Amino acid sequence: MPEVVGATQQVATTRLREARLAVPTPTQEFSETVPAGTVIRSSPARGAQLKAGSPVQLVVSKGRQPIAVPDVRGQTEDAARSVLTGSGLTVTTGPLEFSDTVPQGSVISQTPASGNLFRGQQVTLVISKGPEMVSVPSVLDMSTTQARQTLEGAGLKVKVNRIFGGLLDTVRNQDPTSGTSVRKGTEVTISVV
Repeated sequence: MPEVVGATQQVATTRLREARLAVPTPTQEFSETVPAGTVIRSSPARGAQLKAGSPVQLVVSKGRQPIAVPDVRGQTEDAARSVLTGSGLTVTTGPLEFSDTVPQGSVISQTPASGNLFRGQQVTLVISKGPEMVSVPSVLDMSTTQARQTLEGAGLKVKVNRIFGGLLDTVRNQDPTSGTSVRKGTEVTISVV
């Protein structure tokens, strides 16, 4: 029995036929270490004494097995890492980002989002910091224009409630009050007299 392990399927088949041995259709399996088309093992193994015409079964590599990338968006970082590493992939995280829809500590996005990778390849996760919070600035005693600029500059929306027509154009009340921590984009109602 000649050496065929590590040879291409074609070379191995030629060697076996030259040794007057039969070569049934090889079986194939995935291998992380043996290139596609290369013989992984034979049965019987090299050195065995065989009669002419005896069959030799070859196992040929199909190359690395592709792994479908699991979609872990919306899962907690720990759960996502567990799923990805359990699939044979490695995990890195990108910069944290604010999100109004994804809870803090959960996955906003992943790269790649789908498709196939091979064992040990990397998936990058973007983790949520939760919604961006801002402190409501005080706009009491400001004009409507100044109050609007101050609040919008802080990332807030403004609703103006004019009392008695707002003739003095002075903010007398605001809701929520100054110093309150709210989500960016929250509406602040100012009462103008």
